[in-house]
Amino acid sequence: MSRDSFGYVRKATVATAIALSQLALLAPLESLAAGSVIRVAGHSAFTIPVGTGKMSVQERADAVQRNLDNALVATQNRNPSGVKIVYVKGLPVITLGGYQIVTVDSASAKAAGTSPAVLASRWVSGIKSTLNDSAGVSTYVAHLTGTDDSGTPGHHPTTTQTTPVQRGRVVYVPQGMVLPVRLTTGLSSEIAQPGDRVEARVSQAVSLENGMIPEGSIVYGQVVDSAAGKRLAKSGGLTLRFTSLRTPDGAETPITAHLMGSVGKYSQAGADGSGAIKGETTKNKVQSAAIRGAIGVGSGALLGTAIGAIAGGGHGVGRGAWSGAAIGGALGVADSLLLRKGANVKLESGQQLDLQLDAPAQLASYGTGNL
Repeated sequence: MSRDSFGYVRKATVATAIALSQLALLAPLESLAAGSVIRVAGHSAFTIPVGTGKMSVQERADAVQRNLDNALVATQNRNPSGVKIVYVKGLPVITLGGYQIVTVDSASAKAAGTSPAVLASRWVSGIKSTLNDSAGVSTYVAHLTGTDDSGTPGHHPTTTQTTPVQRGRVVYVPQGMVLPVRLTTGLSSEIAQPGDRVEARVSQAVSLENGMIPEGSIVYGQVVDSAAGKRLAKSGGLTLRFTSLRTPDGAETPITAHLMGSVGKYSQAGADGSGAIKGETTKNKVQSAAIRGAIGVGSGALLGTAIGAIAGGGHGVGRGAWSGAAIGGALGVADSLLLRKGANVKLESGQQLDLQLDAPAQLASYGTGNL
């Protein structure tokens, strides 16, 4: 064999080896890609590109497929219109009939070369496309629930349902939602300390897009700051924050919420969202000073009249009344603004409050996590 022929054979052998090695590498990747495809009724909806946390791509895809299958069984709305995007903590969450399917995370969006919002729209379009086959979806759901053994070709589920479908509905509570509650613990700025526990109950059911927060749900919070009323008419104050919500089924969800507006006769202190209330406002103090001053004027005038009369009557009576009124009025104002303690905040059990959520929250009977 000539040197040229030997060189040609060697190059061909190297090229073949490279090609075979690439095929060997691509084979598991193709298998992995196939396993991470989310399907409905035999139709491909979208592909999961990366895992999350300790989950592999395959594990995450399996979890998302279960969520989608569960939602299809549990919801009454299997039409494309039932697919929604709800934002929770800045990330888009895809739902079907109010049931969580998947949270579109930044890693997945980066792998797809786009943003979470755009990727969520793509995945939603894929799910909606599969739901257009209503007959196929019905057959698929029948297979999932074991109610139909017809085995229609092309519509078999991709996985065998071996456990009952969890019917846990995810309910999203938007930021800014107001919860009407009644205190079940009494509070006073005179004795309360930061860290003291506060409890209240939702006083009427709160309707949401995909469900409701039931009446009687318990809201937990704590005293963030407390100051007793002091001399020089310095008002007492309370700052409360609420951190969790427990529904009657026992599911507890973290929230962040603050007191909204005035509470009974107590006014909000500080900026909106501060969660602080105080015992009395400057207007209240001025009104109190005017009342006490008027009382002082009357009492001083009577005293001055008597003194003027004793001093000689006539013009002495008028001058005495005028002087006494001035002195009495000044003493009344001094008592109101300088000598007395400022009013404390006292909230009794049963007091109606309005809480406003600082961030969105999600309530669910079953914790599926952010997938």
